Formats: sequence, C-alpha cells, structure tokens
Amino acid sequence: MDINLISLNGNVYGLPTSIVREVLDTVTVTPLPFSPAYVDGLANIGGSVLVQVDLSIQLENASAIPPNTGQLVVIENSGEKIALHVDKALLMVSIE
Repeated sequence: MDINLISLNGNVYGLPTSIVREVLDTVTVTPLPFSPAYVDGLANIGGSVLVQVDLSIQLENASAIPPNTGQLVVIENSGEKIALHVDKALLMVSIE
C-alpha cells in the first residue's frame, strides 16, 4: 500500500495515495458563512470549486493554520473532492 505523508503541527499523518489527486500551494479562499470552524471556505482549484478543510482544527482541535501558509492536498473519495489545508505534504512511502 502506498501512503502520502503530511505534516500537521509537528505530527505526521498518512493518506492513501489512491485518494490523493494533487498537492499545491495555497490559493485564495472565499469564507463560507455559518460553516463549521474547520471549514476554511471555498477554493477555486483548476476551475473546480472545492471545500477547503483545515485539518489542524478537525483532527487535533488546535488553532487554525494561517490562510496563506502550508499546502493543499486535494483528495477524491466516492466522486467527491475536497482540499485539505496542511502544514506540508512530505513524501510517498510504500508499506507492506
């Protein structure tokens, strides 16, 4: 199994490579009123409007990553795409 590693507040997490579509620098985000705290807003990525989720809030209950820092990891599962806001995408590893 291939895993993409990401860094978040000094911790390392893995995402299955099969769901990762792209890794890119941050883009301008349009805030989404009345959304949960972990939703940064809407991001235009390659002509598609995606919900951007701040994983530091969602996974660790920590403070938000500043908007213009870090990277975005676009994932797709069951036909749905979202952009995950992380500190940094690290590398891909294979696990037996």
